[in-house]
Amino acid sequence: MKEILTAAIYLRLSKEDDLDVTNSKHSNSIENQLLLIQNYIASHLELNKSEFVEYCDDGYSGTNFIRPGIQRLLSDVKKGKIQCIVVKDFSRFGRNYIEVGTYLEEVFPLLGVRFISVNDHYDNQNFHSFVNPIDLAVRNIMYDYYSKDLSQKVKASFMIKQEKGYYLGGGIPYGYCRSQKEKGKIVIEKEAADIVRRIFRMTMDGYSRSEIARILNKNNVAAPGDQMVKHSCNLADSTFTEANTRRK
Repeated sequence: MKEILTAAIYLRLSKEDDLDVTNSKHSNSIENQLLLIQNYIASHLELNKSEFVEYCDDGYSGTNFIRPGIQRLLSDVKKGKIQCIVVKDFSRFGRNYIEVGTYLEEVFPLLGVRFISVNDHYDNQNFHSFVNPIDLAVRNIMYDYYSKDLSQKVKASFMIKQEKGYYLGGGIPYGYCRSQKEKGKIVIEKEAADIVRRIFRMTMDGYSRSEIARILNKNNVAAPGDQMVKHSCNLADSTFTEANTRRK
């Protein structure tokens, strides 16, 4: 068996994994992926002598390979810096069965890179591996379809929340505050809302943004940032950012 000088531990967790209620809370976390792999390495003497480098993509989907961690890993593999890759399971490496299959069956064997998937009992340089080529293909297809199905469920969940009036954005737009009574909803902040209406009226009357900013500043109207502090609102970037900057 080829000597392994440097091996890679690849870890991945996507937002969909966090939303997947079918998985236990500890199954796919980055920390537990790492612990599982470290235990596997400790129990295999031929890996103990190797230097391990961690590559991680936290918050990235496995449906494609446009991920910073995996791109660095594959780049190092092509440069000959990595002789072995260890992952928790195939789905951590990727969920697109065509791309995953290409790497496992063509690219890595060609480059002489050993690939180990702990939970799948797969080792491409171990003739006693429990996974045969057909089983490997079926598993990758299942991971691919699972990801697409989960994506549809997440989208449906968001749509239901939107229909119920929940706010799914990041920062709260100027003129609104988070509801103190209903979690996930926003309410109109009266003082800021009056300013927004005033800005719209001036815009309809032909005033430019800089002119509107000067008028508001002259009338000592609180800037969006000041309004946020006053009412503890989280403001998103908005069309009023420029006016806020000019007035200060």
